[in-house]
Amino acid sequence: MISFPVFQTLTIQNYGLFPSSYAHPFVVTFNAGQTVIVGVNGSGKSTMVGLLLRMLTGPFDLPSGRSDEELGQIRPEASKFDKRDRSYFALRVADGAKEAVAKLVVKFGSKTLLVQRRLSDLSLVSVSIGRDQIAIDDDEKRYQAALATCFGVDTFFDALIVLRYLTFMLEDRRSLVWDKTAQRQIFRVLVLPPEEATKLAIAQQQLISADSAYRNTYNVISRRKKEQESASTRVQKLQDVEAALRIKQAEANATRDQLDKIGSLRIRSDKERREARLGKLNAAEAREASVRELERIKMQSLKHWFEPSNQTAHYIVAHLLAEHQCLVCGADPAPNADDLEKRIDEGKCPICGSVHALTEKEISFSKLDVARIQRLEKELRLSEQQMADAEHKESLSIAEFAKLENEYEDLRRRSIDIDQEIVQLLKKMPAERAALSNAETEIGLLDNILRSDSLKRDKAAQKFQRKTAQVTENVQQLQDRIAGAFQRFITLFVKEEAVLVYQTIQERVAQGLATFAFPVFRLAMTGGSVAGLMVREGPDSVSQSQAEFVDLAFRMALMTVVAPRGAASLIVDAPEASLDFLFATRAGHQLAAFANSNKLNRVIVTSYLPSRHFVSAFISGITGQKNRRERIVDLISDAAANAAMRADRAKYAEFLDNIVKGRRP
Repeated sequence: MISFPVFQTLTIQNYGLFPSSYAHPFVVTFNAGQTVIVGVNGSGKSTMVGLLLRMLTGPFDLPSGRSDEELGQIRPEASKFDKRDRSYFALRVADGAKEAVAKLVVKFGSKTLLVQRRLSDLSLVSVSIGRDQIAIDDDEKRYQAALATCFGVDTFFDALIVLRYLTFMLEDRRSLVWDKTAQRQIFRVLVLPPEEATKLAIAQQQLISADSAYRNTYNVISRRKKEQESASTRVQKLQDVEAALRIKQAEANATRDQLDKIGSLRIRSDKERREARLGKLNAAEAREASVRELERIKMQSLKHWFEPSNQTAHYIVAHLLAEHQCLVCGADPAPNADDLEKRIDEGKCPICGSVHALTEKEISFSKLDVARIQRLEKELRLSEQQMADAEHKESLSIAEFAKLENEYEDLRRRSIDIDQEIVQLLKKMPAERAALSNAETEIGLLDNILRSDSLKRDKAAQKFQRKTAQVTENVQQLQDRIAGAFQRFITLFVKEEAVLVYQTIQERVAQGLATFAFPVFRLAMTGGSVAGLMVREGPDSVSQSQAEFVDLAFRMALMTVVAPRGAASLIVDAPEASLDFLFATRAGHQLAAFANSNKLNRVIVTSYLPSRHFVSAFISGITGQKNRRERIVDLISDAAANAAMRADRAKYAEFLDNIVKGRRP
């Protein structure tokens, strides 16, 4: 069951249109029944009722179509405001509403929603439903889901449909009774369970998308067939060119195969080259380790031949051994360096080559050194051989890789040359022949796609038809009650006979499809120049005032019927703008009738007091001056004064006071 919003209070702080809001919160209470917001032009009446809408919707609205008839074609997704639209309330005041905030309390059945927003950009400050706080995210998705739940609908988009086509009639009035696609959307939301309403909206978009895909493919095929017919009439025989082309294409294929083969060999050769280089590096590292260890042992063995006090001689001999350079005469390389190494290897005195009588411990150590030196020299020779083998292997792999690289590059250039030759042969063929070949291939592929698109479109149409039939059936069950409620409200405004006529009409949802049955209500009304009831096809077929109040009566009827025990709100901006004194009185009675049709209903209207008749009629059923005062939001007193107010505030206040007291101004 759908729940309509029932507005309770609006609290505004630090907003320049209402100066008292800087000192203390400016609180507007919406009592059950009638509330009228009065003030001169520019005092903030439209701003206040617009704020009621934007407190609920935030910086989002229904997408804008190019015409009213396109509501049935738009995607069921809310459209986000741009920066300027988000700044609407900020642009109305000098300080940009930097510190301004507003808080709205509104009921949906047993649920109470409290939402607080900044007026500078409509961003959320806080949201709660009863005692439950709603988390705030940048795109307001959590809040929108919570609002949809309050309405008893499945999506925020459907909540916007209800607000824009039932609850609010503002300056940008959106017609309902005159707009068949708007009725299609509102009935979808009102008479289907929430999830089914969303499924129907999705089914419609899927159907539109499937039809668009089918028509796009069909149009492409039509163009290609025309190209095919045109080309086929001018195609000439080109046997020689075609034969040469076949040869070159075969050569191109063979070259590409050879390129693939050489490419694989290049990859393998490159891997072998890198492995050979790694082996050489490992061998060089092993040789270097052997050299360092051999030098270390030889240096260590010198310590046996020099006393600790003979460090200078030890250093000179060690340097000669390590660097083959004599520090005494500067010879580089020193001619006896090899002799020195040989004496050390044999365990003899490195200086004179003599064998000294050493202690048993020293002799044992010297023999150990000799053995280690011999082993390391053997390892060094082995490392050098391994390094030589690795260098040879690397050299071979580098040469092989270079050969393959050259061969690959030659083949690549040859492949490019062949492709260019093929291009030149194709250029010799008439454009019609190439176009014919392309068109034949493409048409075959597109025919397959078209068959697939057709199946998808048919399935989408069947699905949409099933769901639309349920809407039609449900509306048919309600048609008499809707027409009866409309009759009660419209007779308070027009004296002509006016009735709602229910019809099931056949309409296209997409261009390439058959029609579907949709429920729709039309206005039939008598007139001075016609005999009997005549269906009025659009708002231009009645007066401007009649058009607006017929639409209001239709909204009132729908809200009364679909939620017979639930309360609702109706917000209308300047309803008496185009009315004479007599119709202004009738308009006031019509709106008051809806306000009193449910003890919790709210009807909130604005008035710039063009006459006393509308406001007097609107609050005529409220007894007592105090009660009447409570139903008036007096922007003559509370709004920021413009030039008219500064000059004539007393006169406006007296005019309003006479209305409240029931006196003629």
